[in-house]
Amino acid sequence: QSWGGCLAVEVVLNQRSKSKLLEENLKSVVLASTPSSPELAMESARSLIDKYMQESKTKTPEELNMRDDWPREKQYIEQWRLQCANEQFQLKHNLRLNHDPDCLKLAYTKLGTVWRGANEVSEWAVSAAQLSTQWPKNVPVTMLRGEFDFVDKKCVQAFRDGLPDMDYLEMRGLSHMAHLEDTQAF
Repeated sequence: QSWGGCLAVEVVLNQRSKSKLLEENLKSVVLASTPSSPELAMESARSLIDKYMQESKTKTPEELNMRDDWPREKQYIEQWRLQCANEQFQLKHNLRLNHDPDCLKLAYTKLGTVWRGANEVSEWAVSAAQLSTQWPKNVPVTMLRGEFDFVDKKCVQAFRDGLPDMDYLEMRGLSHMAHLEDTQAF
């Protein structure tokens, strides 16, 4: 899922042929909310947050539910607007639940901070040309992404173009963490 999918693609393209175990046993790959480039995903996320920031400019601090203990000075109001924009982004495009599931909390405690986020893989990218010429023909791919996922259609287009036989499913009403939002559908 997400950056983990980037890792899976990297392994298939650059390690599978070097490993007899992978060569013989890798039967298929499922990519969930996996961008062809983390930079594209971050551009999409920034664009959505910017949109929410612009929308918040028409609202008063009270309409934004700014806490009473925050000063009503410009820099604090702008900070509150950014916080609200980030919260809107998270709730619509990252995880459409009003809580973090226990499994996610546990995963984040085990993960630490080293590999969390796009900055750790920001220069990685795969192109449609690479996929069409280097992806093993006997390893089918299924791509899943949520309807509201910030890893939008542009972020997965290289997979769709480079792997024309790939099964692609956009999950209605879900976002980036579709696997946690609707475990039955996933």
